[in-house]
Amino acid sequence: ISRVNLSMYPAPCQCRCEYCYVPKKWVNSKKVTDAYDKLFSFLELAEQSGMIRDDASWTVATGEITIHPYKDRIMKLLEQKRVSFHTNVFIFDEAIAANLHNNIDSRLNFSIDSGTSGSWKKVKGVDNFTAVVSNLEKYCNYAIEKSQILLKYIIIPGINDTEEDY
Repeated sequence: ISRVNLSMYPAPCQCRCEYCYVPKKWVNSKKVTDAYDKLFSFLELAEQSGMIRDDASWTVATGEITIHPYKDRIMKLLEQKRVSFHTNVFIFDEAIAANLHNNIDSRLNFSIDSGTSGSWKKVKGVDNFTAVVSNLEKYCNYAIEKSQILLKYIIIPGINDTEEDY
């Protein structure tokens, strides 16, 4: 296995993005915890048996990793690995920053979608643009190369499509 994508749901997220259709609420049920336990057991077995290559590329897009109930277990699994973290950057996370700093092949993927606090609030449904920009700057400071920070911009006509936003 050369690529592992951790994108299980349900998974929590603090955003209320205009374009998102994925449920953001964490459901703490036996069915969900059993599914996560099964996933971790499989991944641990796959690693121990050599099924997953040492240089495998890992992707973490589990809602928002920084608030995920299994964050510690996920991050332990990802130590010293090449990881693409998909995060909303609401929270600066030392473990993600350390992974970026220790592995030039790791990435942080962030959908910025706005260039002003006004459009940010409309797109993301949250008024925390300044804090997010500050956290993004911190991640940039930890990255070995600026190319480790990947930004995407989803255009929503009439909301974030102005020259000022771009």
